[in-house]
Amino acid sequence: MKIILISFIFILIINASAFAQSQCDTRPDLLSYLKTKYNEEIVSMAVTNTGTLVERLESNNKETWSLIITFPVTQQSCLIAAGTGWKELKVKEGEQL
Repeated sequence: MKIILISFIFILIINASAFAQSQCDTRPDLLSYLKTKYNEEIVSMAVTNTGTLVERLESNNKETWSLIITFPVTQQSCLIAAGTGWKELKVKEGEQL
């Protein structure tokens, strides 16, 4: 039982540390960071039915991309995904993916 309790506490500490290092900031600061570090700019955006702003950024050379969300109440923006190799799919009318 003692090992289980110690393991549980260790997991809580790791998760708390990861939460503290989350990729959230004000929208202007987060956009500035992505522009400076990766040369990324907004290429598409959408608003969810709850008012959350979702934006996709992409570097000029199309090597990197990021997805950020901005919460309407707090105006806090968070990086939710990032990577390389974003592919646009061209689907013709009547075709399925």
